[in-house]
Amino acid sequence: MSRKKKRSNNFHILERIVGTGFFIDGGLYILIPLFLLSIGVKVEEIGIILALSPLMFGLSRIIFSIIADVEGVKPTLLVYSFNHFAKSLSYLFFPTTLGVALGKIIDGVGRGAIWATLRTAAYKFGKRGKESAKKVISISFIGLSLGNLASLILSSFIGVINSFFIFFALSIVNLFDSSLIRERTRELKINKIKKEIKELFRVREEEFYLSSFLIGIGYGIMFLMLNFILAFIYREYLGLSLIEIGINMGIIYLISGVMLLFRRKVDDILQEKKVKRLSLISKGVSHLLNLSSFAAFLLASFLLTLNSKGFVYLSSILFGISFGKILRFSEDIIYKESINHKKDISLEIALLTLPSQILQAILTSSSGFLISYLGVGNFLYLLAGLLFIYKTIGTHTILHK
Repeated sequence: MSRKKKRSNNFHILERIVGTGFFIDGGLYILIPLFLLSIGVKVEEIGIILALSPLMFGLSRIIFSIIADVEGVKPTLLVYSFNHFAKSLSYLFFPTTLGVALGKIIDGVGRGAIWATLRTAAYKFGKRGKESAKKVISISFIGLSLGNLASLILSSFIGVINSFFIFFALSIVNLFDSSLIRERTRELKINKIKKEIKELFRVREEEFYLSSFLIGIGYGIMFLMLNFILAFIYREYLGLSLIEIGINMGIIYLISGVMLLFRRKVDDILQEKKVKRLSLISKGVSHLLNLSSFAAFLLASFLLTLNSKGFVYLSSILFGISFGKILRFSEDIIYKESINHKKDISLEIALLTLPSQILQAILTSSSGFLISYLGVGNFLYLLAGLLFIYKTIGTHTILHK
């Protein structure tokens, strides 16, 4: 097999691994907080349990990034696929708070493995660098969208525990796909590991740390909302059914992924000359898409605080736009800061995104207490304030240099 064809095959396998893997993740992410609420676990305790995942994610990602740069991406892709197998077993056979806590630890390790290598693998196997990375990340969000919806429809008919079994079966398929990646084996050299460790502690330029801080705010808030807060609000605050929750979460993931995947087409639609020729409805859509991540999040939060089911779907569209903008903005920063580090790119990206995991762990563990103290509305406005800082600093500094 030629090197070019082998590279292309690897990229298609990567797309399947990401699509199936994030479909499983999407299903489990939404089921777990709802399952914990159903067995009477307090919201404060749920936050602490769910915070185990980003905490393990941040720690393990550094290790897997070094492995990816030294040994290649295949070992970490295998770990990611095996994590689905292990955590599905934990949820299936130990449906208790302890079993869920164990599953979230495993989930954090798996997320550390995939995000340590996802962009690196896309840059390596894809033909278009940044665009290849954005494509697989878009696939991940579309997978999350479909997984969310499928899991809640399944659980409505066969129950949560039986739904875990479906995801366990899919994890075996994903594990097989990961084994198909063809990558030249590398000789393990201690000098390479020493070099990576030295690179880990290298002092970087001020812009790197500012970029890392901004990504931390954007991704920290986005994944907190997607993995916990929205499910809680939809179920406990608005009283939506499981299928309604699945549809709304699906809308958010789908819009976010599509905005990243079809970025150029979306930007074309937003050009002033083209907008003038659009219908009234299309103009309305274009104005929505033109909202900043902060403005869309703030408006979506306001609609949710009205405590009316009539505004839920519009708020979900707005959250999707907000998170799509965060994805696009953060991926531009990541590419800009890491492109000059070809040999240790996994480690560089891991360090850039580490603050997002730390912030997500802090926000997730404290979110239950903050919601109890501040109320849902004030908590959402607090997050919107952080996004305002993210948008303001990022727009006027990093990407304009």
